[in-house]
Amino acid sequence: MTDLELLQGEWSMISLEIRGVKSPDESVKLYKLKIEGDDWSVTKGTKSSMQAVMKLDETESPRSLDLIYKVGQTELLSQGIYKIEGDTFTLCRTGGYKERPREFKTTPDAYILTVWKRVMN
Repeated sequence: MTDLELLQGEWSMISLEIRGVKSPDESVKLYKLKIEGDDWSVTKGTKSSMQAVMKLDETESPRSLDLIYKVGQTELLSQGIYKIEGDTFTLCRTGGYKERPREFKTTPDAYILTVWKRVMN
């Protein structure tokens, strides 16, 4: 099974760290991720917050993931690395700045680290 197949479905955020600062659990648990094909859609509560097209590269080490967001006529690229461990999906990515991370951690001036848990139906 490919990583793209493994990622299909719904995910709940269990951890969020932005530029070295962990977000409070009550905020984190509001985020949901839905992956259908290569479509990436994040909602926070009842609000849709991010829509992107996802591109995976399983040949890289660590594996890489690009998210391409469309804002008006402009495309924004967020480059990341990811790992899938059972029902847990960990992603460390740029927020449209810097270069692709090399490890699963943030620094005071770069990167967003999220951990997602598969939603069981």
